[in-house]
This record gives sequence, structure tokens and C-alpha cells, in this order.
Amino acid sequence: MEHLVILLVHFVLWLDTKFQKPLRRALPNYDQLLLDPRQTLAEGDVVLGPMKRYASAAGLGALLGLASWIVIFALVIDDIRRANLPTLLVGGVAGAGLILLSLAWIWLLLTLLRGGTLVLRTEGVEFRHRRIAVVCPWSVFNVAGQPFAPKADHVLLPIHPAAVPFIEAFVGGQPVSQGKQVKTKPFTVRSPTQAVLHALYLAPITEAGGLLLRLGRTIGERLPDGSRAEDALSAAAARPGPPIIIAPNGWVTIHLTRVVFPPFCCDCGRRTEQVQEFRGYTAWLRTSSTVLLETNPYVRVAVPVCGSCQLENRLGQSRAMWRGMGIAALTGLVPCLLIALVWRQPGFLVLGFGVAFLTALIGGAIGSTRGRNQHRPVEVQRYSARDGTVALRFQRREFAEAVMEVMDEPALT
Repeated sequence: MEHLVILLVHFVLWLDTKFQKPLRRALPNYDQLLLDPRQTLAEGDVVLGPMKRYASAAGLGALLGLASWIVIFALVIDDIRRANLPTLLVGGVAGAGLILLSLAWIWLLLTLLRGGTLVLRTEGVEFRHRRIAVVCPWSVFNVAGQPFAPKADHVLLPIHPAAVPFIEAFVGGQPVSQGKQVKTKPFTVRSPTQAVLHALYLAPITEAGGLLLRLGRTIGERLPDGSRAEDALSAAAARPGPPIIIAPNGWVTIHLTRVVFPPFCCDCGRRTEQVQEFRGYTAWLRTSSTVLLETNPYVRVAVPVCGSCQLENRLGQSRAMWRGMGIAALTGLVPCLLIALVWRQPGFLVLGFGVAFLTALIGGAIGSTRGRNQHRPVEVQRYSARDGTVALRFQRREFAEAVMEVMDEPALT
């Protein structure tokens, strides 16, 4: 029963997303904003409206309306009986009351669950939610990377550490926090290089986050004090926590908001635009260097792999699976066949085919796992949804070095 309730909740939340609009339709002057952001913002603020959770409000409002109706009806049922009112009248009033109570709850929940507003201005962006407002200059988003959504309700965004002190949060128009201390519903500074943006707007949050990064890289070259963002930090401090953390055993931990892969196959090295997705799960049980058990949630990491290598890897996995099935089947069949021939017991031959079938299934699973490990150009482990990081280990050392070169990181040692 509880699984059905969970599925129903997820279905309602999924329906809420269907009332969102693509950013191109939700944002006025979208094309003009991308073409000439400075001129478009100089002509006036560009506002992205709030998300309205119609499905959640309708579903929860109907339940609360029914609960309220039951409570009220239980309180007045004795008075109704004493009044000896006609059944038809009682039924009509009760039905109308149920509808009115449900509509009242739906209206109230639509107000309470209303999202926030995103205001784009010449000097920066403002995130509004009820009495909270967070103001960020464009230089905050003048950084390489992309939004990463560990869940549907928020994304992680890379931010420029030199611009973090200029972020301000207000409640009711009064300043309450600044810089790394900004921890609000619409916008949270998680670290000097990463922020959390919650899904409160009419457009999907990944699209909104991508637009902020695009505009920041276009018009956010200077801090509010007039200095250049890149010049505000010394060369040593300009790398505040690298996007790649290298382990001695070849594993590299990357921030998914800042990773950039070179445009060639990580398996054969040929130039390609094709990618292959690899799953990385959360490490639930591990030692200092080995993952013992992994579990949900997981992340998909798209790594460049050419079509020829993808096909060859799939064929290699299939060959390993069939090889495992064949060896395991013979292991179960041959002893029973020998017993049947030596002892002249035909029943062992029938038993042998049954044992061979079971061992073939086990051998196929083992062979498939071994083949997948042998014919996988990259391994993915230790996904952290909170930090937006995942550990990768490439079969080709050259590709790992190229990743760090593209991201302006030191080479592997």
C-alpha cells in the first residue's frame, strides 16, 4: 500500500512539471536576450514568473476538503437528525459543502505552494520567494560549467568565488546575510564555487540555470566594484577547490557542474561527437579505497565514445556472457552425463540438463558482469548527490590527462 502512495505522490509531482513552459515561451524577449543581453536588459527588467503547482494543490486540496467535510458533518449529524430534514436536501447541502471546502483548500494551497520570481536586470539577477529576495551580480555566474540536477526540485550551479561576497539576501527589504552566509529557499551558497538553485519558476530549473551561466559569461566580466573577476583572485587562489581531485589508484573525483570532456573517444582516441552514458551509484559501504556496496540514487555521466567502440564493447560483453553460459552449462552437464554412462542411470542425464540450465544462468550473469568490466572504457563510482561529485577511472590514461588539460588542471602523476 505504501508503494502505491509513493507512486501516486511522484505522479502528482510529475503532473506539476507538465504545467511548466520551455524557457523560450516562458521568458519575454528570449531570443533578443540571447542575441544582445546588455541592450535587452537596459530596456527593462526581464521577469520569469512563478511555478504553479496545480496538480499538487488539486490533489491535496481534495483530500483536505474531504477531511474537513467529514469533521464538520460528524459535528452536526445529531442536529440534522433532530431537525428531521428531507434526505434530498441534506444530500444536496452536504455535496455542495464538500465542493466548496475542496475549492477553498485548493485556492489556499495554490497560494501557499506558489513558486518564486526570477528578475533579470542590467546589474544582475534577483531571486524572489515570498518575503525573501537574493541579489546576485552577473559576475557570480561568469564561470565555466553547466547546471547539474541531482533531483527534480533543485540544481547545482558553478559560481565564481571572487563574486560570492557580493551576493546579498533580504527579508522584507532588510539585509539579513551576505556572501557564504546566504542560505535561503530560492538561492543557497553551498561553497565558494557552488550554489543551489531551487525549482520555483515557470520554466524548468535546468534551463533557467543554463541561461544564468550563459548571461554571466557574456556580461559578467566585472565585479560590482569595477574590477575584473579574473583579476580579483591571485593565481594561487583562483583555483578554489579544483573541479578534479586525483587519487593515487587512478580514480578522479569531478564536480559535475564543472566537468568538460574533450571531443574524442575515451576508448580509441578518434574524434567523435557521440557519447555513451555510464551510471554511477552512491557508495553505501566502502573502505578507504574500495567500494563494497553501492545503492541508489545514481547519476548518468555522458562520456565521449565513438559508435565503433560502443558496438565493439557490446559485442565483447555478449561474447563474455555466452562464454560464461557455455562453460557453466558444461560444468553442470558433464558430471551427470558421465554418471549416466558409467552407472547406466538415464535419470542422471535428465538431471544433468536441468543442472546445466541453472548453471548456465549463473555463468551467463557472471560472464556478463566480467565482460562489462573488461569492455568498459570508464568506470563510475561514489556518486554524491549533495556535493554533485562522482569518481571516474578511465582505461586510457591519455584521456584522463586530456580532461585535466581541457579543464586547465595539472596532469596525472
